[in-house]
Amino acid sequence: MTDARLHCAVDITGAGTVTAQYGFYCDTLTKGASNYAFYSAGSTPSKFGGNVDVGGLSVGGVDATGAWTAWTPTIGSTVGAITAKSGAGRYKKIGKTVIFGCYILVTTNGTGSDYLTFTLPFPTSAASSAAAIQFPFAGFKFGGIGLAIITGPGTNIGYIRKYDGTYPVTSGDQVWVSGTYETD
Repeated sequence: MTDARLHCAVDITGAGTVTAQYGFYCDTLTKGASNYAFYSAGSTPSKFGGNVDVGGLSVGGVDATGAWTAWTPTIGSTVGAITAKSGAGRYKKIGKTVIFGCYILVTTNGTGSDYLTFTLPFPTSAASSAAAIQFPFAGFKFGGIGLAIITGPGTNIGYIRKYDGTYPVTSGDQVWVSGTYETD
C-alpha cells in the first residue's frame, strides 16, 4: 500500500448545476465543553493545498484578525527629567507575540539625558534566564536620524539612544519606534 485515504471526497460529475460543493461539511457543534470541526492529536501536522479561507483567525484563543489597539506610552529619561512630552502608540497582540509602533514628541527636553525611555504595551517575556539577552527595536528621529532601542527580559521599558550611542533628543524632536517581541 502506498497511500491510505481514510476519508476521501471526489468531485461530482455529470450534467446539472451545483451551487456549492463541499469536500467536508460540518454543522455547528455546540454540545461538548470543547467543539472542533477538525482535530489533529499530538504533533500530527495538517496540510492544505490551495487557498484557505478563514472566517475568523484565532491563535491560542486570541483573535488575530481584529483591529490594532491604541495605548499611551509613558515617556521619560534615565537621567534628569523631560519637562513636556507626549506619546501615542498602537499594538497588536497575537498569542505571545506583540507588534507595536509608537510616536513620541519631546516638546521641552528640560534636564533629560542618557536614554529616552517609553513604556511598552506589555512586559517582555521573562522566560529567558540569560539577563544579557535584549530585544532590539527600530526607530528614527524626524530628519532621518537612526535610533537604537533595546529592552531586556521581564520589563516593559524601552530605552532609546541615537545610532552613535548619545542621548537622542532635544526640545521639539519627534521620534518613531516600532518592533516585535514576545510577552509571557
